[in-house]
Amino acid sequence: GNVASGKNVSLEWKEKALEFLIPMLKDSDARTHAAFAIGNVASGKNVSVGLKEKAIELLIPMLKDRDWETRRYAAEAIVKVASGGDVSVKEEALKLLIPMLKDRYARSDAAEAIGNVASGGDVSVKEQALEFFTLMLKDKDSDWQARRHAA
Repeated sequence: GNVASGKNVSLEWKEKALEFLIPMLKDSDARTHAAFAIGNVASGKNVSVGLKEKAIELLIPMLKDRDWETRRYAAEAIVKVASGGDVSVKEEALKLLIPMLKDRYARSDAAEAIGNVASGGDVSVKEQALEFFTLMLKDKDSDWQARRHAA
């Protein structure tokens, strides 16, 4: 993931790196590392929207993985991919991350990830995140760490 994530790496090489990582997503021992690498490969401003969308598409199933750590790494990778992306990529990331607020094992990480996506977004992205954070702060069932990230 680190070699293909450099600023001077061509889009073609990033696409090849992404293709190389796909089989690793099926390996339970390598899945979290593959998600981390996908986040690195598809992050930044010099990456096409198409590559970012493909990376997010690969990460979506991981958000529902039975292993909480896999869900966390997928969420973090989506944040990396969304950073530097256009508004549509950030809005897609929010749509994927918001349902994770219901997951008691990933809630805190999801709140932090949503905050990271929203901090670099335009007004509409920030408003969407603010809506959910307001609800979360009022929710007494949310754990203190999740409410801290919402604040």
